[in-house]
Amino acid sequence: MLFLSFFKLQVCCLSSLTRITYLSKLIGIRSVAAFLHLELFWVYNVCQLLLLNLLCQFV
Repeated sequence: MLFLSFFKLQVCCLSSLTRITYLSKLIGIRSVAAFLHLELFWVYNVCQLLLLNLLCQFV
């Protein structure tokens, strides 16, 4: 299960490390987007593995 507050905390931490300029905001936005994409991909794969494991137990 994904919680929005989990992502808000990470975005807040990452944005606080980024310098406040237009260019760095663009770089920071791409970094945050890539980071969140990897997090969602990881959670999705873990859920798939758990589901596959459960299905294999019933066979």
